[in-house]
Amino acid sequence: MGNILHLADSASAAWHGHAWNEQQAAEFQATRALELARHALRHVPMYRKLCGAAGVTPGDLRSIDDFHSLPILSKEQLQDAGSD
Repeated sequence: MGNILHLADSASAAWHGHAWNEQQAAEFQATRALELARHALRHVPMYRKLCGAAGVTPGDLRSIDDFHSLPILSKEQLQDAGSD
């Protein structure tokens, strides 16, 4: 969980103090979303298993357009996974 908090803290620190235009903000958000998704694929056993079954690896996520390949999780799947 510490790594997720580190990502959030670094994103917050990077955001403050910048006067970004819309394109820069969108690129920053896309980069952070990709980092978070890759992190989940590498470190969350339940999500790694689901993505593996769908044939998705962290290296497959190269742009925000690749998010369509990620499996959609239901509330029930998350509840069933517990603390995995």
